[in-house]
Amino acid sequence: MEAGHMSKVDAISWIPWVLAGILLLMQRKYLIGGILTAIFLSIQIKASHFQVTYYMGFIILFMMIALLVDALVKKEIPAYLKSAAALVLAGVFAILTNISSLYTIYDYGKDSIRGKSELTIKEKPDGDGLDADYALAYSYGKGETFSYLIPNIYGGASNISLGDNKDALDQASAQHKQIIQNLPQYWWETSTTGPFYAGAVICFLALLGFFYMKGPLKWAFLAVSVFAILLAWGRNFESFSVFMLEHFPGYNKFRAPKMMLIIVDFLLPLMAVLGLNEIVNQPERLKNEAFKFYGAVALSGGLALLFWLMPDTFFTFDYLMPSIESQIKGMLSNAGYGATETESWMSGFMGSLESVRIAVFKADALRAALFALAGAALVFLYTRMKFSVLILSAALLVFTLADQWSVNKRYVNKSDFIPNSKLEVPFTPSAADEAIYAMELRRDPSLNARIESRVAESQKLNKAAGRKNDEAKNRYRALLGETDYRVLNLASDMFNDAATSFFHKSVGGYSAAKLERYQEFIEYHLQNNIQGIIGELRGAASDSSIQAVLAQQYALNMLNTRYIIYNDKAAPLINKSALCNAWFVESIQEVANADEEIQSLKPGFDPSKVAVVDKRFSDIYKNIKPSAAGGTIELKDYEANHLTYESNSPSGGLAVFSEIYYAKGWNAYLDGREVPHFRANYILRAMEVPAGKHSIEFKFEPAIYHTTESIAMASSLLLILLLAGWVFMEFRKTKKAGNNTEKA
Repeated sequence: MEAGHMSKVDAISWIPWVLAGILLLMQRKYLIGGILTAIFLSIQIKASHFQVTYYMGFIILFMMIALLVDALVKKEIPAYLKSAAALVLAGVFAILTNISSLYTIYDYGKDSIRGKSELTIKEKPDGDGLDADYALAYSYGKGETFSYLIPNIYGGASNISLGDNKDALDQASAQHKQIIQNLPQYWWETSTTGPFYAGAVICFLALLGFFYMKGPLKWAFLAVSVFAILLAWGRNFESFSVFMLEHFPGYNKFRAPKMMLIIVDFLLPLMAVLGLNEIVNQPERLKNEAFKFYGAVALSGGLALLFWLMPDTFFTFDYLMPSIESQIKGMLSNAGYGATETESWMSGFMGSLESVRIAVFKADALRAALFALAGAALVFLYTRMKFSVLILSAALLVFTLADQWSVNKRYVNKSDFIPNSKLEVPFTPSAADEAIYAMELRRDPSLNARIESRVAESQKLNKAAGRKNDEAKNRYRALLGETDYRVLNLASDMFNDAATSFFHKSVGGYSAAKLERYQEFIEYHLQNNIQGIIGELRGAASDSSIQAVLAQQYALNMLNTRYIIYNDKAAPLINKSALCNAWFVESIQEVANADEEIQSLKPGFDPSKVAVVDKRFSDIYKNIKPSAAGGTIELKDYEANHLTYESNSPSGGLAVFSEIYYAKGWNAYLDGREVPHFRANYILRAMEVPAGKHSIEFKFEPAIYHTTESIAMASSLLLILLLAGWVFMEFRKTKKAGNNTEKA
């Protein structure tokens, strides 16, 4: 929630409903179990966080294996097969009700960074999935696994500084305190906004569940939890993770292995409730099997207490990120420290830092021990004093709430909640953004009138639909729709930035599934162009020298990068060499494959004159006679799924459009008639445009979406009818039973 991953929260929230339906199936309630499984699985898939759905599949897989073993032992295979068949049928229905989104995402995925590249010249050729280094980013540390019991096992979060913990900071010596207070409280190898924390009380009760519960589900939940933890370690247990990436279907489509821990997040509270249920139903078991109870106490409160007593016996507190260490040593060097003095100072600094971290660790370890032991004491007293189950439940609820609340508010608190107005317009335009708009208004005086017209139209549509109007948001949308340039923002983390794209069409921005070809274009060309500009700006650059450098940046120019922000508080650079939204070229350079295509774009390449085209499109371009003599193409209207241009050319020829080529849905129209288009310059669109004045349109019309949407609608309707039929049959059955009772 704190990180804004709300679709993940939504998807996780439906897991218990799906498993409830499956358990009904396993109890041989085939019809209602199948219907409910299909409905809830359908809703869970619709939450559109397929990584969560995929990981939920592991829970189901382990459950079904455990239940199969149980069925073999009890010789109940026919009943198991019926339940399994009903589950498969429910899964098919759930997929069919979401087939439009699932298929289009699957189809797009083949062209994204999660698919297979056409390039063979890469140092590390792509497989069909994510590269292992990328996929294993955000691995969980082995010791971090204990964060389920002790949240600050490694400091908790990167966005909390050690200076926020005054008690711990007091352990630092005076000469080191100023630096230590500005360091992140989290001290492991990656960054995080918070730990995976189940709660000390929940951990104790879950252990009771694993010790006291009987039946196959216990072993399934234990096995899948261990499995999830091992995979969450990622590069810290690399052999297992790489094996899964290379051999297990679909696993290499996802990154951030610690997300596997959502399995444990769900199962620990579930086992806690099941464990408590065992004690409530058979309180004498606690006395008869006391070793299990004391085992749960030892592995929760006892373990936390042991960590508190001997922290550095089990954990290390001396890790310092290389970038931070380098920064500190650079500061010491600037202050005149020699090598020996620096080494001595760093030794004392690390001693102070370890003392502060141990204080952070011990405070949470003691806290966890007290909560776990309090929960254990309450359960123990219940079995001895035999007071009401309601009192036990209420008391445990209070303990758990106090435990969770006090930790959760460290990460999600008042500072994370914002007014609706801020939500609607999350970013404030910088001085550079405002300067760009002012320049555009001077360049095109009619722009303001067009923007006002769009704003009025948006407000009218919102009012008719009963939606709230936000004038500022409508205005920014109108600006995006009317402007015809792109912006490169060097003042931001350009490929992890959202603010620039809120105000402008951006060269950068982030996507976890961007097109493979665009990512390759970034790596092979765009980054080099960007470094060329940064290098010039770092020198004694003049306007003429900057413009000379910009003229050579073919990748940025063919993306129509008119403005370059280098300082949020200053006017941007104007790139006078940026090509427009579309242009006619003088010649075609045919290449044999993707390798040649991307290598042909290099310093000296002039995209305003030459189009590099793969020979696979030769049937389309073989009769085109390129000519750039006097031809113009102007973007008249822009929507995300519909672009309209007007061309005027005395001779016609080949036009290149500064828009990304994607064949699966984009269609080109000339004067309302569909015509072929193809890819040029590795990522852009191109098509033949005849002489004269013409209207050109690009429309996103994925035919497969409309076909699959009909299938999804029919499947949803059938599910609703099945549920209604079951309700009707149950009603009749109940009514008949009532009549028979009256007669008797």
